[in-house]
Amino acid sequence: MELSGRGLERGAYGLPVRAVILGLFMFLPALAGPGAPVASAAPGGPAATVRMASSGVAGSSLETPPDDAAASWSPRDFREAEPVEPQVSAEAAFDVPNLGDGGASAADGAFLPADIQQYPLRTHGKIFFRLGLDEFACSGTVVSSRGRNIVFTAGHCVYDTDTAQYVNQLVFVPAYQGGQPNAEPFGVWPATAVFTSSRYVETGQLSHDIGVVVLENRIEDTTGARRIAFDLNPTNRQFTIYGYPVKPGPPYDGETMIGCRSQAVNRDSAEGSPFPIAAGPCDMRGGSSGGGWITDGGYLNSVVSYGYCESSPELCGLTFGPYFGDQVKNVYTYPAVGGSMTPTVTIQSGSRGRIRGSTASFRLGGSGSTPLSFRCRLDRRSDFQCGSRTTLRRLSRGSHLLRVYSVDQTGRTSASLAAKRFIVTGSRR
Repeated sequence: MELSGRGLERGAYGLPVRAVILGLFMFLPALAGPGAPVASAAPGGPAATVRMASSGVAGSSLETPPDDAAASWSPRDFREAEPVEPQVSAEAAFDVPNLGDGGASAADGAFLPADIQQYPLRTHGKIFFRLGLDEFACSGTVVSSRGRNIVFTAGHCVYDTDTAQYVNQLVFVPAYQGGQPNAEPFGVWPATAVFTSSRYVETGQLSHDIGVVVLENRIEDTTGARRIAFDLNPTNRQFTIYGYPVKPGPPYDGETMIGCRSQAVNRDSAEGSPFPIAAGPCDMRGGSSGGGWITDGGYLNSVVSYGYCESSPELCGLTFGPYFGDQVKNVYTYPAVGGSMTPTVTIQSGSRGRIRGSTASFRLGGSGSTPLSFRCRLDRRSDFQCGSRTTLRRLSRGSHLLRVYSVDQTGRTSASLAAKRFIVTGSRR
């Protein structure tokens, strides 16, 4: 089944869908801060929801307790869950110039990933959820976070704009292998809450089609996680896209993880700013929604959102995903979602002991949930921006102390400084 417009169709049973009742998680008032615009909870509501216009984040706790949600799914339910796929018109697409030059591409299209139970492929998996009595499926990716328990997917996999309803009974199955004796090799992980961009909730705009699932338990301890990157230049960028498509045909059966080696080729102004990215060749559809776009050796930088294949068959080789800018960063750093781990910093190599001359070079490193930048401090001077390879020039004779800390893309800094002391003895002859 495909989406009607940008929301999920009503159930085949014709049951009325209860409207979302606005409210708050019991723990959110302390996190929201004074003066935050929130709606009050309606008594007897099925789930507590939050729409934080000032933060650009909307979300809901899930009605069904996590253990009950996990127990409600059977292997047959997983097999029969319908894929989710938005339908869009290509009439206004491609109003901005191509990004790439066509000659820089190393992309080569779809492939079957080998041994998906190994890291990092096991961070990708399949999402199952219900609206009323209807069962649906998407794709998702475990992403590094302080709570070690979040999965990124598409906004239309957590919220239905047609019925103004958040999903329920959502579970994530990492490295799902439908039809195999061990279809859920790492188990079934139920969610407690879902979040998306408030812009997506209000308008259904697919440039904001991002979803985050908060799981009950720390899935990273089992699967590991992908890191996440924001504000990257998409020009000629290479992606590997993962998902569980059912179209266009075998081996796309919704039960098998598919990968696409793709390149960003365009931006789509039809869905508004920030313009979504078009990448290809990749013809995954139906069920791949929410699948992770991986770049730069392991960073999640978009998710599968939509395509134009139904309305414009000549575009079937392109997949579209939201640009990861401030709107996605706001969801990721929202207190109830968790945001990034505290980064680390190291001085991996560089000048040691006594230095002849007036120049010292260092290589800086560290780990974090996002790409890192570095700030350096030489002796008692002011901090300055430095790079992973830093050279200090015109140093005076005597003892010097270099101190470094790292900063991730969300503004979190390393908990401690890395330091190296060295002595400049004089000019090299």
